[in-house]
Amino acid sequence: MHPDTMRLIDRWVGIPLCFFASLWPCKKTQAGSTSPLSTNIPRPDTIVFIGIAEIGALVVAYPAIQEARIKHPNSRVCFITAPGGFQTLEFMGFEEENIYCNFKRVGHFFGAHSSSQYRLLEKKIEQQPEGLQVDVNLVPRSQQYSEIGSDFYHGGIVYPEHASLDPARFHQGLLERALSSGVQVKIHCAASKIEKTGDVFQIQTESGRMKARNVVVATSGYTGTATPWHRRRIIPIGSYIIATETLEKDLVDQLIPKDRVITDTRKLVVYYRASPDR
Repeated sequence: MHPDTMRLIDRWVGIPLCFFASLWPCKKTQAGSTSPLSTNIPRPDTIVFIGIAEIGALVVAYPAIQEARIKHPNSRVCFITAPGGFQTLEFMGFEEENIYCNFKRVGHFFGAHSSSQYRLLEKKIEQQPEGLQVDVNLVPRSQQYSEIGSDFYHGGIVYPEHASLDPARFHQGLLERALSSGVQVKIHCAASKIEKTGDVFQIQTESGRMKARNVVVATSGYTGTATPWHRRRIIPIGSYIIATETLEKDLVDQLIPKDRVITDTRKLVVYYRASPDR
């Protein structure tokens, strides 16, 4: 949709709608409530700001964003924005969680191990679903050395927005943030059965039975009998990791000149990157 069209919709639909919606608390006040803020509206778990028309939309919304953070300090603030809006959010102070995990947006080279796979990658770029396109660049074999110092692949594609991190440090950082926010973690307490009764889940664990409003299954490929639906659809895959001896910087720059993370099209996938201390 063209930005001018979006501005017209905002002016003639959005503004009147917000105006009439703002009258609702006043109406409740006149009906007997002592204050527009004394309604029994539950505190939101998540507040979402949508600013996809242009970068300036987030700047204009900044006072409302700050007000939401002050009034609902325990609510999670999320954003739906265009790629250009990320820099605006960083400027406004919305860092992630400052988890030190060697996070770098270095891009991802996806190598084709055969000429037929390269043609499939080329077709994949051309046939991206409407509205779900991602930033991706085709790299022919003649230009491959700009991405990887090897003749093994038959070209490939690059996702410039992909990033890399240290999973162990990221996990540790998430755990520390969760504990500091009041989350309780109980180790050696496997769940053996999960049942739902009405709106409440009943979870049988090694330490007894507990109740929960929501349950998140985050066991990945190690899902067990407690969630048979997931177990039939998610399987563990072995992953073997090795590290080379220390390499000279010039050699690393020759092998992976742009510091990309690299995978390829083979069924038994190979993936590699330079270590953060390159």
